[in-house]
Parts: sequence; structure tokens; C-alpha cells
Amino acid sequence: MPTHARNLLQTVCLFSLVFALFISVPLWTNKIYYGDDFFRLYNGDGTIWLSNGRPLTTLLHYLLAFNTTLIDISPIPLLAGLTALSFSAALFVCRLQSGLPPAGIILLSLGVLANPFLSQPMLYIWDSFSILLAISLAMLAAMYYPRSLWRDMVYSAGLLLSMLMLYQIAINLYLACVVIVGYRLICLRLPLLRFLLIKAVTLGLVVLLYKFFIAPALINDNYSLTQSEFVPSLSLFITALPDTLVNFYTLIQTAFPGWRMSFVWLPGLVAVLAVLYQTVEILRDRTRTQRIPAALFYLFAPVLIVLSIPGVSIFLKVPLFAPRVMASFSAYTLFCMLVIFSVTPPRLRLAVGAGWGIVLLYSAVSLTTVFNTLNRDQQYLSSVMWMIKADVARVKATQEVKNISFIGTLVIVPDTAHARNNFPLVTEIRPAISKYTYPYFLMERSTGLKAIRADASIVYFRPEKYVSKSCDYTLYMVNSTAVVNFNTLCQPN
Repeated sequence: MPTHARNLLQTVCLFSLVFALFISVPLWTNKIYYGDDFFRLYNGDGTIWLSNGRPLTTLLHYLLAFNTTLIDISPIPLLAGLTALSFSAALFVCRLQSGLPPAGIILLSLGVLANPFLSQPMLYIWDSFSILLAISLAMLAAMYYPRSLWRDMVYSAGLLLSMLMLYQIAINLYLACVVIVGYRLICLRLPLLRFLLIKAVTLGLVVLLYKFFIAPALINDNYSLTQSEFVPSLSLFITALPDTLVNFYTLIQTAFPGWRMSFVWLPGLVAVLAVLYQTVEILRDRTRTQRIPAALFYLFAPVLIVLSIPGVSIFLKVPLFAPRVMASFSAYTLFCMLVIFSVTPPRLRLAVGAGWGIVLLYSAVSLTTVFNTLNRDQQYLSSVMWMIKADVARVKATQEVKNISFIGTLVIVPDTAHARNNFPLVTEIRPAISKYTYPYFLMERSTGLKAIRADASIVYFRPEKYVSKSCDYTLYMVNSTAVVNFNTLCQPN
């Protein structure tokens, strides 16, 4: 690598890492546990990801913690994941040879990182590293390696297989990045069909290897088996496709509500118009080789990028609608930036860059708001659980208490209501934190009670006497079970 290119890569990587650390300050300076993290923390089984078909995640934890037992080593996984993602984003955009000045290339790299949907993967204690690393490998696997066909296939295959054994859904980002690299190859007048053939063959071989050899040997839990089932017939796929796309569009709206959705559709509209203009220019250029394939690829590139956001989820029988599967939204942002910059006259690039700066600033604010709100939310939950423990201890002094059961979910912290109204993505992520959290919060506080599910006899029980009654919860006894009911009558608006 020439000295100039190496210096540029180092500069872009440094700016990307600083940006990633800046927006994630609330995460690595506080403690936020997901429900899954609580289960894993108390289960302690460091091989739990093997049953999900993710053996490299288990290996990563062992390498970081020097132990097969799960222990809380945060924020090391998050910082390691952000470092890997910053480097991969910087290398990927530098290798695109966009012809932009260093400031423009830095902006492209930040466009990869400023993805509001990355907030959910970053919240995990252990999975933050494996998911962010899988995203990083997806970008590296999609890059163009011109020196040797076989070297390209070997590099891509190794990176893709590692990606699948870390986090399978990162394949969506790989597909989107292949489209982006293909777009740049056409701009640079480099062979497109050879590149697409190599990437398609490599992906097919790796997926077959993983699907028929690695996954059957490892995956055995019901959740993973259910989530990996494909739609059984074409008719069912066509029937379910509109609902699937609408659900993903609705999920995008949680990150860009109201007029802020213009941050998504306006760049997309401009990029489509730019692509149409470039397609006409390609068809007019009689000196270009592979003119028709290049024009067709140009024409369908925006469609492929948009479809990569749901990606392979559209083929699943039970698609997962969650922010953590939306990593390829970064590719949408990057593609729009590349296309718009490519047709912008040099004298107007500063204004266009300023516009993109506003979009990226909004995404950074969105990420930081999500982290701050959920941190405040969990502090509130923790304080309420301490009160519940005190109430249960008071009951234990007078009668036998064997179990504890929860009804409903704790109301939101009143001082975060405005953040939730302006950033609905917070609400989209919160259930994953609260749904399984209550029993583990009590385990952490050593109540000595078994958490049981609230059956009909508990849900419909009407107590005559309450142990505790507040706007946070009511606590009463049903035989030897302490019932915590969060469905109070004085919930804040």
C-alpha cells in the first residue's frame, strides 16, 4: 500500500473510531443489561452460542475472558467491536476509490457507523463484539481483490464463513456491499461480471457448507430452528412479502419518525435520479466494454440496496423484525452518499457534505438518546426492585413466602417520556430489556424466591389487603406467592 493511501486509511480509521467512541459514551461509562444478558450471566454457560450455530462467538468470549464460564467483562467486547467496525468501515470506503477528498472519505466512513439500528447490537454485553465483528467481516468479504481470482475466492470464503459463525444475518450487509463495490467498479471501468461471478460462487459454496454441515451439527435450540425455517412455497412467499416489507418500513420509521423520514427518502430519491442519469450516460458511451450489463446493474442497484435492508428475512417463515437485523441500513446510507457525490460538481460538494453532516448528526443524536434513555430506564428499574425486595422481606417476617410472580411491565420513567415520543426506536428496543429482566434483578438481590409465571388464578385474583401500593407497583399475597403487579391505576401519561 502506498504511503499516501496508508496515511489516508489511518486518518479515516482514527476519525471513525473517535466518532464511534463518542456516540457510545453512555454505554461504556454505565451498565445496561439486556434480558438475554441476565440469563447468560446467571446461567454462566460460555458455550451457549454453539446451539445457535455461532461457534466463533463462544471462541471470542474465551479469548477475551480466558474462561469458558460467562463473566461480565464489559465494556471490553463493545470497545473491541467498535474498533473492528471502525477499521473495516475505513478500509472499505478507502478501497472504493471514490475520488473524494479526505474529508469526504471520512464522511463516507461515518455514514457506515451512524446507523441508529446498530444501537441494539451495541447494547449486548457479549454479543456486541460478535455482531459488530460479523458486520466488519461482511464488508471485508465484499471488497474487490484484483490480484488473483483464487486469492479473492479464498479471502472471501474465509471471511464469509467466519461471519456466518459469528452472526448469520450479517449476510444482508455483505449482499449490499457487493452491490456498492460493483457500482464503483463500473465507475472505474473495471470488470464487473468477473467480480459478481466470484462473489456469487463463493457465497453459494460457503452457505452450502454452513447450511448442510456446520449448522446441523450445532443448532439444536427451538428458537434458532424456528427462526431459520424458510417459506415453504412460492405462493406463501408472495402472500407474505407485502406484510414483511411494510413491517420493515415501519421499523425504519421508529428511527426516523415524522418529517425526519425525509432523511431516508430524500437521499434515496436523489440517488435514484442520479443513477438514471448515469445509466443513460453509460448507454451512450459506445467505447465502454460490457455496456449493457453495466447499465442494467446500475439501473437495478438502488432496488437491490433497498431489498438488502430486510435481506434474507423476506425468505424466512418467521422473519425477525428487530433493529439488530438492520445493519445493511448502513449500506443504504453509504450508497446514497456515493451516488450523490459522484454527480455533484466539485464546487457544490461542500454544500452536499454539509447536508449529509446534518443527517449523520441526527443519527448520532438518535444513538446517544437511545443509550441515555435505556440507562435511565434501568436505573429506575433497579431502584424499584430494591423496594420490592424490602417489601418482600417485610412479608417474610410474618408469613411464609415461597415464590414471586410478576404481572405487566414497569411503567416508563416519567422523565424519559419526551425522549420516547421523539425517538420511538427506544420503545422498539425496550421490551427486549424488560421482558425477562425482573426475575434476574431479584436474583441479583438474593431474595431467595423462585420466579413463577402468573397463571389465571394469580392474574384474576382480587386482593383485599395490599403489602405495598404505589404508582410503581402493587404487592400482595396469593397463598405463598408474592405477586408484583405493575398494572397500577396511576400510570403517568
